[in-house]
Amino acid sequence: MLSMIIISGILSEGCLRGIDVERIFPRHIFTSTPFYLRLRITNRKRFLSSFSLSLKEITKISDQGEARLFRIPPRKTAHTGYMGQFEKRGRTTFKGIIISTLFPFGFFIKSEKRTLPCEVIVYPRIDKLPVYLKEEIQAIGNISYDTKKGSGITLYNIRDYRAGENSRSIHWKSSARQSRLMIKEFEKEKERTVNLFLVNRFGTGGSISKTDLDNFERGVELTASLANYFLKKDYPVGLFSFEGYIPDAQGEKHLYTILNELALLEIKHNKGPSAQVFMGPAGHNGTNILILPWDYQDIDRTGLIFSRILRIGAE
Repeated sequence: MLSMIIISGILSEGCLRGIDVERIFPRHIFTSTPFYLRLRITNRKRFLSSFSLSLKEITKISDQGEARLFRIPPRKTAHTGYMGQFEKRGRTTFKGIIISTLFPFGFFIKSEKRTLPCEVIVYPRIDKLPVYLKEEIQAIGNISYDTKKGSGITLYNIRDYRAGENSRSIHWKSSARQSRLMIKEFEKEKERTVNLFLVNRFGTGGSISKTDLDNFERGVELTASLANYFLKKDYPVGLFSFEGYIPDAQGEKHLYTILNELALLEIKHNKGPSAQVFMGPAGHNGTNILILPWDYQDIDRTGLIFSRILRIGAE
C-alpha cells in the first residue's frame, strides 16, 4: 500500500509537470449574461501524456467555473472551457488557476496552483427598451421624424442636381429613372444628436442606502440600453456624468467606448463637482435625456433643459 501511494504521487506529479494554460476570453462580457471562457492547454512534455486534468479558477466567477480534460498527448494542445457569469459590472481580476488530477488510481487528488493574472472589463447589461419608453422617446425633441436637411449620413430627400454640387451625392438609380441627375440630401447631424446625462453624484446628506445603490445600477443599465438603441438607429450619442463626458459619435466602436465608461463609473459623494459640469460640454445641441437614480436639486440650477427626465424607481 505504501508503494502504491509513492507511485501514485510520482505519476500524478509528472502528469501536472510541463502543462501550460492560457485563457481565451469572449470579445465582450456583460453582467448577468452567461459566457463561455475557453482554455488552451498545452502539454510540453516530449514523451508522456497527461490524464484526468481538472482546471478551476481561483477567482470565483460562477458555480461552474471548472473545466475537465481526459488526456493531452505529448507536445499537443487541447481546448476545453466552462460557462461563467458575473453579477457585478466593472474591472475584474483573475488571479490564477488550480490544476488537479486523480491520475493514476483515483485515490488521491494532486493539485498545483498556477499564477495567471489578468483583468477583464465587465459591461453593464443591455436590455430591450419597453414599448412605452420607445414611444415617448420618439415623440420628443429631435428624435421625432420632423428632421432637417444637413450634412449627416441619414437620407433626408432626393432632388434635382445643381451645377457645382458634389457628384458623390448623386443618386444614380433615381437619375436613371428620371433621365436627369438627382442628388441625395442628408439629415443635419447636430439635430439628431442624443446626449445621455447620468447623475452619479449622491447629492443628499447621509449614507447611501441599498435602494440607492440598486437604483444607480438600474440607471447604469438603462443608460447602456439607451446608448445601444440610439446608436443602432445611427444617431450620434454622447455620454455625460460627473466623471466627465464622451463626445457624441456613431458606430459599434463608440458603443463599447460608452459601455467601458459605464462599467467603471462610480458614485460620487457630496464633496465633488457641481451639476454645472453638465453645462459646458453639452450646450443645448440635440436631444438631452437625463437619467436620475435619486433626487438631485442642483440639476434645476444649471438651466439645462432636458427633453426627457427618466427617474429610476419612480412610480
